[in-house]
Amino acid sequence: MAAVARSQPMRILVACDKFKESLAGPAVNAAIAQALQHALPNCIVSKMCMSDGGDGWIDSLRSPLQLEIQQVQVKGPYGKPVTGQIGVCHSQRLAVIEMAAASGLELTTAAERNPLHASTFGLGQLIKAACATDCSELLLGIGGSATNDGGIGALHALGLQVELRDRATPEQITGRDLQHIQRLSLPGCDWAEMQSMSVAARAARARQVLLGRSDRVVRVACDVTNPFTGPQGATAVFSAQKGATAAQQVELEAGMVNLTKHLELLTGVSVEVMPGAGAAGGVGGGFAAVLGAELQRGVVLLSRTLGLERAIADADLIVTGEGSYDAQTFSGKVVSHVKDLGRQYNKPVVVVCGVSKVPEVSNEAVLQLTSQFPLDACMHDTAQCLEGLIKRNSGLFERLLGRS
Repeated sequence: MAAVARSQPMRILVACDKFKESLAGPAVNAAIAQALQHALPNCIVSKMCMSDGGDGWIDSLRSPLQLEIQQVQVKGPYGKPVTGQIGVCHSQRLAVIEMAAASGLELTTAAERNPLHASTFGLGQLIKAACATDCSELLLGIGGSATNDGGIGALHALGLQVELRDRATPEQITGRDLQHIQRLSLPGCDWAEMQSMSVAARAARARQVLLGRSDRVVRVACDVTNPFTGPQGATAVFSAQKGATAAQQVELEAGMVNLTKHLELLTGVSVEVMPGAGAAGGVGGGFAAVLGAELQRGVVLLSRTLGLERAIADADLIVTGEGSYDAQTFSGKVVSHVKDLGRQYNKPVVVVCGVSKVPEVSNEAVLQLTSQFPLDACMHDTAQCLEGLIKRNSGLFERLLGRS
């Protein structure tokens, strides 16, 4: 049957995440959108730079929130100085913070990666800079971390007192220090008085002491839903990709279990099985317990800000993607969320990725770079490969748009 003629041009929405360690989100979306516009000149191609709370979090929100970007000198995950940034939306009195810019895996080399020695101290420095503004709300994206310290490094940078057994407390708390913690406390706060407070009152006191205001709202955009500890926790699932060996994972998990106990003593909150508590090596749990932070799926939070659902409803075809399309995709990541919305509105979705580790499904369109280009080119000439991939598969897009 011949396709019914349309008076309006077909609309394609490109909504991709970064290709980790290869190409940033804005460049990924630009390359795919440009190639589609060239291959299908009569279509209207629009793009939304997506993020799940990791690298590219500020880039995704910069234009929609008209962020003023402020550069901040901080310590990286292994103590080296790095230039981080915060984004300030003055009209909403909101500060956007990207953990990856201070404590991110991409700031490190493969040779130095060892989360026993990594700290979120630099994240705390970014938060301190944000608290120096007039912002009443902090919006943290915590994906892409190099750390496994439960967020204690950042909280210590903000003023949380950390007492260790048989050793002096270092400036930068790392994953190795967690199993030696014997007490967490807030400066100037009586321990017995804290124990008599409600959970909400303890969090308000912590925000007053550590953030300068008890009424500051802290929202944390998580890229995963994993709990703090256990077989699906931060250490078991994510520490290996941050450089931890099997033996180091045992030490890290022992530290996280000990930290769980002391967080509950200080705050009255158990983070052990809290969904999202394991995000960013436990930053989600540490911040939820101490600061009363709200943990939200980063991609959902961003989607609401950008109006993604409406854009998908208005489009005829959706293109989404990420570097590695694998099991983690379905734990709160961008591609999974975009696919769900596409299914909700009965729109065809094409997944573009560097490599796919997901079993093939007959009615799913997945294009992977490594199946059509050499690995070295995929890693180092990613934009060019993406453009070539779209060009080679233009017929697929034609068919999905009902033009064949």
